[in-house]
This record gives sequence, C-alpha cells and structure tokens, in this order.
Amino acid sequence: DGKKVVDEYRTSTFIHLGKSQDAHVRQIESRAANMIGMAPDMVEPLQIVQYSEGQKFETHHDMGTIGEDNRVEKVVPPRRLVTFFVYLNSLPKGAGGHTEFPLLKLKVQPRRGQALLFCNVRKHGEPDHRVIHRACPVEGLHRKLGVCTFPASRSRAAAMLFAQAIACVGKQVHLTLRALSILRMTRSMCSCCYVQA
Repeated sequence: DGKKVVDEYRTSTFIHLGKSQDAHVRQIESRAANMIGMAPDMVEPLQIVQYSEGQKFETHHDMGTIGEDNRVEKVVPPRRLVTFFVYLNSLPKGAGGHTEFPLLKLKVQPRRGQALLFCNVRKHGEPDHRVIHRACPVEGLHRKLGVCTFPASRSRAAAMLFAQAIACVGKQVHLTLRALSILRMTRSMCSCCYVQA
C-alpha cells in the first residue's frame, strides 16, 4: 500500500512487484517455479530489496516467527516452501551484507547474478529450523540489492507432499545442476548457491 514501516528488526527497504505484472516478471516467476517443479501461480509476488549502510534483517525464518530455541513458533500463511534470493550486485570483502545461516555455520557473500536457494520445510512439511538466517549489516557507503521470491502453499498437506518429493534418504535435496542451465538473469548466466541442511 506504499506506507513506510519502521522496524528495527528489518531495516532494509523493499517493494513488492505486482503478481505477473508484465512479461519480465512473469518470466522470472515462471523460471523460479519451474526450477523446483511448481506452477508459477504458486510463487508469491516478487520482492525487490535494498540494504544500505547499516541496514540488516535480524535472524528469522521465512515461514514464520521463531522462538528462543530457534524453532518456528507460528507459521504465517502462505507456507513459504522455498526461498529463492538473487543478488543483483556484488559487495567487496569487508563491506558486510552477507547472508548468514548461524545453525549451519554458513555465510554467503553477495555476488551479482548468484542465486541463493534453500528449502524451508522438512520431510513432513514442518518448518526446517536449520535454515534460520539473517542479512548482516552493510558497511560503509555500499548497498546490497536483490530479488526475493517464495514458492508457497496455503496447505500443510501440499507442503508435506512437496517436502517428501525432494527428500532423499532422510536428507533434503535442493535441486540439481540443471538449474544452472535454466537460470538466466538478463544476458549473463546466473550461478546458484544451494544451502543443504
């Protein structure tokens, strides 16, 4: 609705694009959905985010609120089955802005055209607490830009079916290298960084 919301937990600036608002947005939504075997209408509207000096997004889970034990206490519908974040620019070392997964002891440095992709649900459709993450503060006069999208479902049963479809010997499989041939951002090839819990 265009209103400014001030929140110390998430200090970045963001805007949602209209669902399937034009051919470019439809193409991005379609590619994100196709990568994980879902219909494009199950992808939430794209979110463009910007982090400027000192801006951050504290530790969170993309399916809902987390408690002190790092578990999702309340799932906020729709259930965001997967998080798909494309970095639109690179940041130099020491500029902060990386995405950090504290329970996995993993940090991802923003690189232009790189996609960060991870599953938010476990085999039975419940939230996977291991993928809690945060956007670390950007340092100096740098800024981080990205596009975030969430293939989602309103149904726990659908989340469970999706999670079972990607489960393999009790571990999550977060796609295959075929994604590298599908993802293309503008004219350059986009590489993917998978978070496998």
